[in-house]
Amino acid sequence: DAATGVVNLVSNGTFNSGITGWTKANGATDALSAATSANAYEGAGAMKVVNATTDAANQWKTQINSMFTSTMTSGKDYTISYMIKSEATGSVRCSTTGTTARYQGDQATSTTWKLVEWKFTANGTETGLNFDLGGTAGTYYIDNVVVTSGAAAGGGATAPITVEKTDAEKTKLIGAAMQDWISKMMTHYKTGVFAWDVVNEPMKEDGTLRNGTEGDTATDYFSWIKYLGKDYAVTAFKLARQYGNATDKLFINDYNLESRLDKCDGIINYVTYIESQGAKVDGIGTQMHISLTTDKDKIAQMFQKLAASGKLIKISELDVRLGTKTPTVAQQASQAAMYQYVIDTYKKYIPAAQQYGITIWGVSDSVKEHEFWLPDESPNLWDANYVRKHAYKGTADGLAGKDVSKDFSGELVKK
Repeated sequence: DAATGVVNLVSNGTFNSGITGWTKANGATDALSAATSANAYEGAGAMKVVNATTDAANQWKTQINSMFTSTMTSGKDYTISYMIKSEATGSVRCSTTGTTARYQGDQATSTTWKLVEWKFTANGTETGLNFDLGGTAGTYYIDNVVVTSGAAAGGGATAPITVEKTDAEKTKLIGAAMQDWISKMMTHYKTGVFAWDVVNEPMKEDGTLRNGTEGDTATDYFSWIKYLGKDYAVTAFKLARQYGNATDKLFINDYNLESRLDKCDGIINYVTYIESQGAKVDGIGTQMHISLTTDKDKIAQMFQKLAASGKLIKISELDVRLGTKTPTVAQQASQAAMYQYVIDTYKKYIPAAQQYGITIWGVSDSVKEHEFWLPDESPNLWDANYVRKHAYKGTADGLAGKDVSKDFSGELVKK
């Protein structure tokens, strides 16, 4: 039955002994009744609700209520969860009683049990829970109702069961997932994409390989190497070559290669290893998220090291931070000089045959473009109003190899 572990503000969420604590606030006389175990998600019973008339705009016309064991606390986060199914396609919405009612969005139901969750921050006036089922006519079954802030003790919906795989099983499953992903991506875009970052950010700052222990592997971090070993990149490049075009350019890419030359050495050595195992790497990408204080000598040394690899070299994510979203004219001029220095140095040390290209990371300094990357910054070529900055000309001069405005009269001439 429902797992224990949290305080449930609903006194009867399992319905194992009937529907005590639940009343019909609105609806037909026979709208509310107890269901047997045959129609329960688990345990000895469930709550049965019958709505005879469809009224999509007035879900409250069939409404079942249970008062909380205590009023919710203002500012505290709560989760309402429940299992529901219906004898045909249906719709459910929860709401709260109290001074200021809350309303969940409509949730579709079907003949299959479904877990529904509703999360919100309480205002301190919520005193009870309603199931509003007047939107779509039908018969509904509800079980395992939980209203909780996550505090210890009480009841809750059954927790998922985790079945731990062996290392061999994980390797097989994740290896198959890699092949599925790469094969389908390369095949789908075969006629439209001809260059790929096959492996991204494989190195630690000291030039050794990441090992899969970095970050929170349970939530937002995943590492192929943890499950497939050092040769995961070998496999990735071989698969990309197998399913892509023979002429596609396949890259490995990483950041801070200009600030950590040992990391730059490490990625070059990893390319050598990958190729020693029978795969082909066409190029190396250096991201170059830099600032005005980035060591220019190290930038030059990085490009020399990358050139010596013999691979195609690209700057994949160039931007120059200023440490402020309201830079002075002097700061903007220095930013322009840094953009030009990077491009000039790239062209100086990377042979023309190895120059694959330069990508500027972003367009403007607009806050909408920097919500998640470099907020309160001004790293790009256009300002927050999409007006060209000094950096635009610095970049143009670097690409052109000359002062593009020196002999420009201001007149635009069509040729």
